Parts: sequence; C-alpha cells; structure tokens
Amino acid sequence: MLPQIVRALTKRKYQLPSDMVSAARKLNVSVSHLRRVVVYKERVSKSLFAKYQALQAASNKPAIPMPPDVLAARDNLTPYFFGILAKLGLNVLIVKFDAHLESPIWKHPGIEIVLDQELQTAQAGQYDSAVYILGSNWFFFHVNDLGKAMQTIKACLAARSLLEITTLLHAETAQELRVWYPATAELINTQADTEA
Repeated sequence: MLPQIVRALTKRKYQLPSDMVSAARKLNVSVSHLRRVVVYKERVSKSLFAKYQALQAASNKPAIPMPPDVLAARDNLTPYFFGILAKLGLNVLIVKFDAHLESPIWKHPGIEIVLDQELQTAQAGQYDSAVYILGSNWFFFHVNDLGKAMQTIKACLAARSLLEITTLLHAETAQELRVWYPATAELINTQADTEA
C-alpha cells in the first residue's frame, strides 16, 4: 500500500521547469500565471503562450563562441586581471583606430604586428589582443614604460599618416580609461565587470 501512495504522490508532484522562472521574469508575469497558461492550460492567453514559445525557441539556438581575441581584450579591463597586470608593473595601453569604409587603416593590414615590433625594439611593451567593433579597431598592449610606449606608437603612426584617425587610451583602473591622444586627457568610464 505504501509504494502505491508514494507513486501517487510522485505523480501529482509538479516539477517546475528550470527555465520557467527566468521566462516569467523576462515576460514580466508571475511564475504561477505562466505555469497555469503553459502547463495546466487553466487560463487562455494566446499572446503569452506565443511569447513563451518564442522565448523557448530563441534560447534553444546554439550560442556562438566568443573569439579568443575578444575574450582576451575584455579580460584586460576586468578588475582581477587588471590587478595582476598592476602587480607585474604593466599598464594597459589601447590604440583605437577609426575604421569607417574610407579609413586609411585598411591600407595597413597587420598594423598591430608593426606596433608590437616597434614596442619590443624599444623595450617598452608588447601587443596583447584586438577587438574589431563596427567603425573602430581597438588594439590592447601591455607596456612597462607608458611614456616611452606612447612616444614609440605615435612616431610609428605618424610615419604612416595614421595619427589623425588614432585615439590613444590608458587604462587607469579597470573601469576608467584616460584619453591621452588627442591631448584631451578626458576620463572615460567603462562598463567593465566590477567583480573582484
């Protein structure tokens, strides 16, 4: 008799799907309301059911893995990695190019390699990673002598007539970038992670 009761109770016990709570939050409804519409069919709400199905279909799409360069560039501005670089005596120098369709940057493929070679020759730093965002290219460098690295990069870019489309930034903290060229010294707040 006891096993039959346990089976009956187990059958009645409803297991809430793990994605039901997050779906309810995204759809801005209560979990119980969404459950009554989707699972029990107690309430008729065709629009909510359709939105739930669309949300399920979107979440079932395979995620595109983030390219390693993007991950490496993003890590440069996380507090944990920034702390490691600071302990090593390294600064994060960012070279940002305007990369619209008619930009002269497209005449210089591999400019990050050229800058890396120049920095290593001057013993001022090295190239780390890049991010290509619509309309701009961002190159991250780890430098041990910030002033020397900036002078080296500016001279290299001036020789190639790329200085007018360049912005040089220095990561003062994991959340703040300082613009050093053009010489505005403007402080920019980034939206980086604030996890320690």
